[in-house]
Amino acid sequence: MQKAGQEQYPEAWIHYYYLRQNFRAILNHHKLYSTNLELNKKSYDNAHAWTAFRIAEAANQTRDYKLAWTYIEKAIDLAPYIPEFRSKAAVLAIKNRDFAAANTQFEKLEKVLIYDPSMWNNRGFLMENTGQENQALKAYQQAIDVDPLYLPAYVKITGIFARKGEFQNALEWINKAQRIAPNNQEILEIQSWVVQQINTK
Repeated sequence: MQKAGQEQYPEAWIHYYYLRQNFRAILNHHKLYSTNLELNKKSYDNAHAWTAFRIAEAANQTRDYKLAWTYIEKAIDLAPYIPEFRSKAAVLAIKNRDFAAANTQFEKLEKVLIYDPSMWNNRGFLMENTGQENQALKAYQQAIDVDPLYLPAYVKITGIFARKGEFQNALEWINKAQRIAPNNQEILEIQSWVVQQINTK
């Protein structure tokens, strides 16, 4: 009975597995019943688009970035105005090292997610990967301007200064992060490492 239900209602099962964060089950289900998953209908509730997104996220979580890209493109094609889809596409493009595609998505996202610090943080990560450190710093600063408590941006800025050998600047930024999250183990470890670099000079 369960098998018949899975074959007849493949989207519902993908949704069920997604709620349980069982990404392997989603991909196994997709492999078995992909012929039943046409995912070509645009609708008010964007049901097919969200199913495509869930398959993309499952593939992303299991590092099958090629499959993830196939389905995130399908999700965007079906529902181009959902920012979450484009945000995921930008991250996947970076993982695929398709920086031009990532930049295209970020240019669209900047118009709708201007107050989302994670968007600016990912934008900064793209800039870093393309050797644009000054632009990356500006993007991370924008993330902090949007949300002064957004720790990932502080860590990213610290990393840029550390790679440049500017450890005093790195310490300044990691200290700011530590004041926000005094018991964060990752922050404390980075702070300790930066101090060690300063003391060995």
